[in-house]
Amino acid sequence: MQLPLPVGTSDFWYPAAMGRLDNRGDEVFYERTRLVHHLDSHCRAQIEALYGQLIPAGGKVLDLMS
Repeated sequence: MQLPLPVGTSDFWYPAAMGRLDNRGDEVFYERTRLVHHLDSHCRAQIEALYGQLIPAGGKVLDLMS
């Protein structure tokens, strides 16, 4: 998920959009643990604000998706 460009259009689709940058086997990629963001900073801030509204201060959340 990405924030659109401030001017012009954001076209994320082109012929090689789904191509691999590294053609080695998947097992090589998954050898080491990676902790990465899957959303851009704007989207994360929006979700954080939403959670702040929905979850009371000191509330507890059971995260079953980790």
